[in-house]
Amino acid sequence: MEERFRRDPEFELEPFWQERSAEFARSLLRYEVTLRLTKAGAARLPHMTDRVAAEEALAATPAQDAEGRLTVTLAMQSENVAVGQLLGLAVEAEVLAPGSPASAVRGGGADAGGTARVPRAGPTSGQQHARRTRPVSGIGQQEQARTISPAWPGPADYSAPVNSQNDQLLAEGRGPAAAAPVSTNVVGLCEVFTDPLWRISVHLSPVEVDLLRSEPLRRLHFIAHGGASTITTLQSYSRLEHSLGVLSLASHFRPTDQVLRVAALVHDIGHLPLSHTFEGVADLDHHSIGTDLLQADPLRAVLASNGISAEAVVAAMGNGSASPLSSHPDLLNLDHLDSYVRSGRAAGRLDADPVALLDRLDLQDAVLSTDRETAGTLVDLVCAEARLHTSWDNVGPVSVARRLVRRLLDSGAADPYRLARMTDPQLWSAFDSLEATRAEGTMLRYEPHRLRVVSGGAPDDPSSWDYALRKIYSSAPLVDGDRIETSAPELAAALDRLRLLPTRFRVRWT
Repeated sequence: MEERFRRDPEFELEPFWQERSAEFARSLLRYEVTLRLTKAGAARLPHMTDRVAAEEALAATPAQDAEGRLTVTLAMQSENVAVGQLLGLAVEAEVLAPGSPASAVRGGGADAGGTARVPRAGPTSGQQHARRTRPVSGIGQQEQARTISPAWPGPADYSAPVNSQNDQLLAEGRGPAAAAPVSTNVVGLCEVFTDPLWRISVHLSPVEVDLLRSEPLRRLHFIAHGGASTITTLQSYSRLEHSLGVLSLASHFRPTDQVLRVAALVHDIGHLPLSHTFEGVADLDHHSIGTDLLQADPLRAVLASNGISAEAVVAAMGNGSASPLSSHPDLLNLDHLDSYVRSGRAAGRLDADPVALLDRLDLQDAVLSTDRETAGTLVDLVCAEARLHTSWDNVGPVSVARRLVRRLLDSGAADPYRLARMTDPQLWSAFDSLEATRAEGTMLRYEPHRLRVVSGGAPDDPSSWDYALRKIYSSAPLVDGDRIETSAPELAAALDRLRLLPTRFRVRWT
């Protein structure tokens, strides 16, 4: 006899499914982690892990300790899941037990008191480096020790919001609250900016926040550091990213030198669209443009309102005096250090951990000094950068962009000053709007593979044009306080061989 299914009239599918789904999710939580949380960490915990498990763990927690922290035992799925979720808590959590997850989240290890901290770096690869404790750099801020692992590559705590008001609202159950910014926020919404390359955390001072919100600094977010080579390579990071990197380095070596920190942040404000691509066309020079911008509003007013003179910043940038930002042209400064290392990462040629590199560098007066091994790593990066500048990837696109800019100026569609203050998107829009530049500008973006570049002089060809590289950078650090010519002559010889690279080319479309 056929039986028919009869649904219980009191059965409700939706709550049944929700209950069973919750039971299944809870059955997966078989790995226990004991955490010591700040108040902000406790507020964020339910948003980073299983919400119900986090809320139950917090509810079962006794009162805060003398430092205002909570110790909770939290059920999680596995060690790997714990690693991924706890990284988001960054410095708001300490792992007390077990002795690992993943060696305190892959390398954070234990501090001198045996406490594992959630680190800012991820799984180790290659040579293991000794951990060190680095202060958070800031002006007038109490230094906070943070145990880090210089393992490379690995994620930093970019996702960790820094918003005490938001955390307070969440902790008191008065949400929903405003979304919090991440620690790589570039408009000054976080008290602490974390540079993703150097993994330096910088307490932003009021003048630095004001500058980050000014038009000259915001514009740099839309200027490619690699110039026209971004068309054919992955050198896509911005001048603002580089400027924040130089600020991070300045705050690392001279944390209380506010004028130097400001100079580091604004040192590139005069850059033209596509950075160095058409430097010198119509006598445009980003150094002189930057000096003029500093001595005019809005920057002059921003500096004055914070008790800083524009003249002092100009001097700290190295105009007429030795500076960590612009020392002798043959010696490595903070500006070039960030450029070489950041470019090396973008090009996939950076084998060393930037944190480990930084640990081995000292700033002696206005010049960087290091050991022989680290100097060799940096010289390799300098040589690789020179080869990039003389490659097809740079010469071809740059030579075309310079031709287009000259046509733009010759047509009267833009004067030199207006051109100099464009962003990269505005420059491409200008090329598209003018008949004399539209077709070739489109070819440059979508068909760059059609470019042919040969070094040296070539037979006359009316369809080709000359291009000359303005300069090849070859700065180097001191080695144990001495110039490399005497302390590491083989490295000096490697830099000297850069003079053999071609600097004159012929370029044409095929």
